[in-house]
Amino acid sequence: MGLKDFFTEKRLQQLRKRPRPESNKPFLLKSVAVFLDENSRFEESHLIRLKDRFGLEIYDFEFFIFSKNKKALHRFHGIDVIPGMLNWKGEISNPNLKRMMEKDYSLLLDYATCDSLQKKILTAEIKAAFRVGYAENLREFYDLIINVPADDVDSFNHELFKYLKIIGLLK
Repeated sequence: MGLKDFFTEKRLQQLRKRPRPESNKPFLLKSVAVFLDENSRFEESHLIRLKDRFGLEIYDFEFFIFSKNKKALHRFHGIDVIPGMLNWKGEISNPNLKRMMEKDYSLLLDYATCDSLQKKILTAEIKAAFRVGYAENLREFYDLIINVPADDVDSFNHELFKYLKIIGLLK
């Protein structure tokens, strides 16, 4: 573990101790942050279904794409989250990423399968009223954990709609 990893992990420990806002309050679904990576099986057809089901427009979705380098190919317009966007203390140093992280999101949908420190920090810091991720992901930062294989986006979305309806966040 290098010095940057040590301080980033220390920052993550601080974020774990920070109290989370209560997530069971009703909210209006206005904007969605979506975490993806090179291995995500999330396709444009999934985005269209989410958009239609949530009653949103394409521009209401913000994509955070975790990749090892800036030249990674992906299908969605968003910000590439690459190593170097966090400083040695685990704080966001990239102005574009910082601006996206300062927005308030109704929902975080984490389809990314990577287990990087950048993803952990962003998951902990993002201002999302409700956070959803896979069972393999960081359990402590999610309000709903869906236990399906990470490559089965259709099952993830099916369960997502079902549980959001049950808890009253979706009609």
